[in-house]
Amino acid sequence: MIKVTAEIGPANGELTPVEFLVDTGSTYTVVSPELAQDLGLDLPGSATVQTAGNIHVQIPMGMGRIRLMGREAPALIGAMDVPMPQLGIISLRMLGMKVNTVTESLELTEPYPMP
Repeated sequence: MIKVTAEIGPANGELTPVEFLVDTGSTYTVVSPELAQDLGLDLPGSATVQTAGNIHVQIPMGMGRIRLMGREAPALIGAMDVPMPQLGIISLRMLGMKVNTVTESLELTEPYPMP
């Protein structure tokens, strides 16, 4: 399990440090509804996601921003009851990062800013 502290917030607002579980099995970055509200995230859309228990759930979605390891990118963020915020694979790709399973850390994969 890889945990990181990233800054997250609305597309045009302040970013707040949040501890995330890096979840390569999660497409989207997901936070609890309470945290989404505390961060001031606007989640006007929705998406159907499949949980680890193979249950399909519709969750609110919206755009925000995320900053990690000196890099900042737009982030597609969803809200659902999770035990810990999850940093999904889309956010990792937008930041030009990947998980190194040997060292259990994040690695840079793309130049920054990305072309």
